[in-house]
Amino acid sequence: MGLCAMIVSLMMRGRVKLKKVLKFLYFFVFSMMLFSTYAFAYLDPSTMTYAIQVVAGVFIAAGAFVGIYWHKIKRTLKGNKKK
Repeated sequence: MGLCAMIVSLMMRGRVKLKKVLKFLYFFVFSMMLFSTYAFAYLDPSTMTYAIQVVAGVFIAAGAFVGIYWHKIKRTLKGNKKK
């Protein structure tokens, strides 16, 4: 199980708060940008194809997530009007 899937799983169970996750992501991204170095490497076409597949996979997973939880999201946005 990947790190992102594990964090989302813990968030869904209510064990990890969104604020903590955002703090972690902010720290992680900032530290990666601060301590990154340049890589003078050749990227062949198959590498870019793989990168495109990763991006497409993220969008498909996000679409599936929204599709599965659309009813809950719509109820939350409407203000939870139950009779």
